[in-house]
Amino acid sequence: MDQRLFEAARLGDITTLELLHQEDPLLLDRLSLSSQENPLHVSAFAGKAAFTAKILSLKPELALERNQQGFSPLHIASASGEIEVVRELLRVRNIDVICLLKDKDGLIPLHCAAQRGRIDVIKELVLSFPNSLKVVTASLETPLHVSVKNNQVETTKLLLEEIKKQNMVQEIAQEIVNRGNREGNTVLHLATLGKQLQIVEMLIGEEAIIRGSVDANRQNRNRLTPKDILDVVIETEGGNVSEMYKIVQIFQSVEARNAKEKRPTPQQIQPSRNPLRLMRNFLDYEISNATLEQKETLSISRPMSMYYGSWF
Repeated sequence: MDQRLFEAARLGDITTLELLHQEDPLLLDRLSLSSQENPLHVSAFAGKAAFTAKILSLKPELALERNQQGFSPLHIASASGEIEVVRELLRVRNIDVICLLKDKDGLIPLHCAAQRGRIDVIKELVLSFPNSLKVVTASLETPLHVSVKNNQVETTKLLLEEIKKQNMVQEIAQEIVNRGNREGNTVLHLATLGKQLQIVEMLIGEEAIIRGSVDANRQNRNRLTPKDILDVVIETEGGNVSEMYKIVQIFQSVEARNAKEKRPTPQQIQPSRNPLRLMRNFLDYEISNATLEQKETLSISRPMSMYYGSWF
């Protein structure tokens, strides 16, 4: 990118932009061929809304271009919380396309805003394209997953309220709040693992935002329910006693249960040429069906990642 154009975008200097465009009317057209980053990426990061609007008036197609990291200008503005820039970018045509652009990890702008807790940006993005609430990343995570994983309490509350407010049919709302990520973990699994009392209350407490929609007994790919995770967290990590007690009470109120699987015989375990893997598979079954005291004995030498996979 021309250094003068870069500086104009960084500073929001519309006068210099106009002069450069007069000198070379094809300046913006050639950017797509010579550089993966365009002036909108720079102005979005710098929060220069008026400059962004001017660029869009000259070449709106630049709003759809992604840089080397896969970020569109809307990704950058959403993550940075630049609400005025976001509003300018959302004025372009094909709003569904710009809202659904994914970066290299499959995140759309709403994921980026949820990750950083950008409340005003989330409201604007959902208002412009409500279906973005259902979009998943390469790890099969919705914006709600991303918010909970990053302990964004107010953002999580807003997303749940937006899901409810969008008048989605109950089946769709339930699908979003009970959606499992790549490891099969729902937002309740994640909130439980993170000992996030406020989020657990929003999901299944007495004043749950989408009351009756969250399945408290959904199993992840390791066949663990949120209650299984809660038991192990209490045994191995502890936490604030008062908060953990409240979480236990909430789980009891919705009749959250441990996974109840039939105890297998050794013949039921899938054969493996690796004896260590065979032992690990059998131990997995043992732990998932054990009492709390038995789990403590069985899991002494087990790292936490063996319970929950790569999301720990």
